[in-house]
Amino acid sequence: CQPGTYSFALGATIDECLLCSPGTCQPGDGQIGCNDCDAGSYQPDSGKASCIPCTIGKYQPLTGQTSGCIVCEKGKYQSQVGQSACEVCSAGTYNALTQQTSIAACLNCNPGSYSSAGDDSCTLCAKGAYQKYIGQATCRLCSAGKVTNVLGSIQCDPCQLGYYQPTAGETTCMA
Repeated sequence: CQPGTYSFALGATIDECLLCSPGTCQPGDGQIGCNDCDAGSYQPDSGKASCIPCTIGKYQPLTGQTSGCIVCEKGKYQSQVGQSACEVCSAGTYNALTQQTSIAACLNCNPGSYSSAGDDSCTLCAKGAYQKYIGQATCRLCSAGKVTNVLGSIQCDPCQLGYYQPTAGETTCMA
């Protein structure tokens, strides 16, 4: 039997060979079965010697698939062919688009915001917190004696003369 076919009969003629079914392949001659397509690939047709690898920006987590690959979701990317998963944008970065093919699609969060790994957007720092650097995974609480009552702050302001704030992460000073 030729590649893409198989037979259970030893010494089978070409007429006795069966086609490998979709989702499988057989690269060798004279085989008694076919192999499931690996994760990261698929095969929609019968009688094929190989499976089709997923292109960049896509993945296939399961074996033996017939219907193609899945587009990488927002917050992820895939720069290599034939993969079973997408890479996740790291904390402090985000990706708002699907089917991205490079880590360059993971953009830094601006000052005043943060993100967790795999996020598709950045979140503004809460009132009472700030972030002055780009590409951060968290915001910092305003220290005692400093406050901010603005979302997405890049700094905290000291309490005015005659006012105080003994607690970190607050939005107003007390008289």
